[in-house]
Order: sequence, then C-alpha cells, then structure tokens
Amino acid sequence: MAELKHAAVKTGCGKNGIIGCGADTADDDRSIAHSERRWQDRSLRFDHGIGGFGGVGSCEPSRPDSLQVRVFVDTSYYVARIMPRDQWHGAALEAVQSGMTFFTSSLVINEVISLLQSRGHLSAALTFLESARRSEQVQITHPDPALQTEAWDLFGRWAGSGANAVDCVSFGMMSRLGIRKAFTFDAHFRAAGFETISSAV
Repeated sequence: MAELKHAAVKTGCGKNGIIGCGADTADDDRSIAHSERRWQDRSLRFDHGIGGFGGVGSCEPSRPDSLQVRVFVDTSYYVARIMPRDQWHGAALEAVQSGMTFFTSSLVINEVISLLQSRGHLSAALTFLESARRSEQVQITHPDPALQTEAWDLFGRWAGSGANAVDCVSFGMMSRLGIRKAFTFDAHFRAAGFETISSAV
C-alpha cells in the first residue's frame, strides 16, 4: 500500500493520505467505536475475519461459485472503513454488496493493526484483530515460500508504480486465487491490472 508510509507520520488531511483529518483524539476513538456498532447493525454484515472458503490459511484456489464475486480486501479499504474521518470512509461503507466472497492476507491484517497502533489507536487495533481472527466472512490467507518468492519478483516490476512489498504479495495471491477485483483505494492495483473499488462495485 503506497500511502501507508505517509499515513504513519502525517496528522492532517491530504488528497493521497489514507488517514483523514485529526485522527489522534479521544473523540475519534469514540467515533471508531460508533462506526463499529453501525457495521454490526447493517443488514448486510461485513466482518473482517477468517474461514469459509478453501480452508483456513489456504492459498490454493477453492471451487469457484458462479454466483459469487471474489474480492480481495486491501489495507486502504480496512483503514477507510475503520476511521470515520478518512476521506474514503463513506465509499468503504457502501462498497459491500450481496454475492461477494472476501479474501485478504495475514500481511494486510498486520499492516492494518500496525498502522492503527502507530496512530495512537491501540484499542481499535486490538478490536479489529479480535474481529478478524474470529469472523467467518473473510478468509485470511498466508503466503507460502513460493508465493513470497514470486512477490519479491513482482516488487522489482511494480515498485516504481508505488506498490510496496505487501502489495506485491497481494498481487501474487490474487493471481493464484483467480481474483480480479480488489477493495482498495490505491491506484497501483489498477496499474498491476486489477479492478479496484470504483469498478468492483
């Protein structure tokens, strides 16, 4: 995720920033908690977790379902959904539709909780991690040595477009799982040939 390195040190608004204005106050912690409750109340629930599709931790293609659209969930989407003042928060809340199955990686989860921690939102990071580990709505996959090697090769190809090492693992994982759509607000997924949130919903 190209903007992650900026989000960890910026406190203001920015066109390219992941975190919106003023995410360092107790009011924002309360807003995050309120936002979490709103997700729980939505008729279409979207949990950030593990299980259900192809086995826990599997990075092998599971049996395709013609009625389901596979979507990979990136760090920028999770952060936008968690942080009420993020510029993409509204779009993130509206993105989920019926007929979608969701995948992410353990590295994306690590990025999300590390970013929240670095911004002073440890409680939100721990809440997110607990939800991710117990949910059955999103499969968390883990890169194996072959996928990591492929991702390092992809980094040499796509780093110039802004993709970081975690993004390149995501690219390799999406290709392996046959996923073309990503919930992300980062343009380098499009540069790598994937559909992003604007075209995935």
